Amino acid sequence: MTRISRSLVLGFSCLLLGLSLTASPLAAQTITVTSANPNNAPQGTVNLKVLVNGSGFKKGVISKFFISGTNDPGGIAVNSTSFVSSGQLASNISIASNAAPNIFDVVVQNTNGATGKGSQLFKVTTVPDPAIAYLANGALMVMNADGSSQTVILQPPNPKGSKHAAAVYRPNWSPDGSELVFESYIQGDGIYVINKDGSGLRKVIALNNGASLAYPVWSPAPAADNQWKIAFSDQVSGQLQNNLFLVNLDGTGLVNLTNLNEGEFYPTWDPYATRLAAQVYPCPPNKICPTRLYEYSLGVVNGAVGITSATDLTAASVALQSLNIFQVNWAKTQDKIALEARPLSNINDSTLLIVSLDDLANPLELTATFDTGAVGPSWSPDDSKIVYRRVVAGGKTIISVINADGSAVVDLANGDQPGWRRCCPTCVVECAP
Repeated sequence: MTRISRSLVLGFSCLLLGLSLTASPLAAQTITVTSANPNNAPQGTVNLKVLVNGSGFKKGVISKFFISGTNDPGGIAVNSTSFVSSGQLASNISIASNAAPNIFDVVVQNTNGATGKGSQLFKVTTVPDPAIAYLANGALMVMNADGSSQTVILQPPNPKGSKHAAAVYRPNWSPDGSELVFESYIQGDGIYVINKDGSGLRKVIALNNGASLAYPVWSPAPAADNQWKIAFSDQVSGQLQNNLFLVNLDGTGLVNLTNLNEGEFYPTWDPYATRLAAQVYPCPPNKICPTRLYEYSLGVVNGAVGITSATDLTAASVALQSLNIFQVNWAKTQDKIALEARPLSNINDSTLLIVSLDDLANPLELTATFDTGAVGPSWSPDDSKIVYRRVVAGGKTIISVINADGSAVVDLANGDQPGWRRCCPTCVVECAP
């Protein structure tokens, strides 16, 4: 080989070597972004740690979130980015409360300028509407179904010298989940309505027997006269017994449904507002006897909504006859009633039962024993769970959720008297009976 040939070969080899040497740094700069965990969060989230996974990350790396396919941050602010490894970084982000729900890309950039993008890896969601209303420290509260976002919507006054430690009782949701009806002493004994955000407080009607025994419940549909109703228990003027009453939402159309010389308490509507169930105390005042569970069919009677038939459900169930029955709650989609039951031998013990109207003889006991202090059941929108109050060590009252088959008890919050809404305001199918 001539000197010229050797020179050409050597030069060509050096050129190839130079190309390979210059290609290696570019290859090393490649960044991939594959996933984000968590991959979603609601509006208003602050200081959320999001682990971003991929490859090619280096110390000093930064991250950005953009509405998918744009350079718009969409209300997500990246507070900081921390290098974890070449395959993972941690982004601390905050989401504006008015950020629109959107899908986001995640962009990662090293200090040398190399970037990588993962498409549609994160989602901003709306804040869940509150699902459960309850009482805590005398205040009317709401929270999400998982116990998060515990919020005071009404802190009632306790006037100096008042005998009432708490001024709010028994919250119950409107059918569309936008309002609550409850008992109160705020402006005199009565039934009140308030918006779920705490605005729009108004008094519907005054009560005769004090506001701790009315248990008002909003009809899930218009009644037989095409009016939405509130059913409640109140003492008949001049008598010592409580009867069941109906009233329109504006306080008109008051009707004494039962008009009997016996006590009726804890009314609850069926899913179509055609029936009520209630506890009946069939003894004269100041006498002690077992309670009963009654079902009342409703229709138009003499131009107003009235009872067309009454059925003693306890009569068909030996199991119920051995119990005292208290707070009852009709399922939201089916003919089942959850109730608080106490044995005749010990009125201080309680448990939760589910009674199927198709099988009254075989109620399902949910809480296993009669010593859990389980009271005040309220069904979830799909009837798969029940929220209730129980007593734990030290006498503390806890709001818990139990599956409708009696499994998987989950504690949510300290409090009392929980009520689960019938549906979410935007869920048309869920709202339908």
